[in-house]
Amino acid sequence: MVNVIPQSGVSFGFSAGDVVSNAGALVSSVAPFVLLAMALMFAPMMVRFIKGVFSDDEEDWNEDDPDAGE
Repeated sequence: MVNVIPQSGVSFGFSAGDVVSNAGALVSSVAPFVLLAMALMFAPMMVRFIKGVFSDDEEDWNEDDPDAGE
C-alpha cells in the first residue's frame, strides 16, 4: 500500500488552519461583488413588478401573454 501523505517530516510551510483562514478571507473579499451582481440582475424585475402594481393598464401585467389583449 502506498502512502499518499508523506511521513518523512516534509514541511509545507502552512497548516490546515492557514488554508481555512485564507479561504475565508477570499470569500469575504469576493462576496460583495457577487452580491452586487445579483442585485443588478434582480433590480429590473422588481422595478417592473412595482410599476405593474401601480399601473392602471392591464397590459403591464401580461407582457408575456400575446392573447391577453383580446
